[in-house]
Amino acid sequence: MSLNGLDTPDVREAYQRTIAEAGGWFLLRYTSRDSVQLLDQGKGGVHEARTAIAKYEEASPLYGLLIYRRRKVLIKFIPEGTSRLLQGIPALRMR
Repeated sequence: MSLNGLDTPDVREAYQRTIAEAGGWFLLRYTSRDSVQLLDQGKGGVHEARTAIAKYEEASPLYGLLIYRRRKVLIKFIPEGTSRLLQGIPALRMR
């Protein structure tokens, strides 16, 4: 099974910006069963990323990357009401 959308220019650009800046982050959301797109990005660190997640109202998972104290942290947010099938999908692997 392949996941479409990880190689789009906006996702690649968000990844490059995130790893280049302290406090950088981005979030991806599902648009279909096998496709993702960039939901939001920023450089305000944990607080800004948490605020973006809090505004998310859909019942599908979010995945992302956050740079915290020079470490790369994968984000996996599973909102209440998400189907059990989607809850079991492992986190995306970014290269």
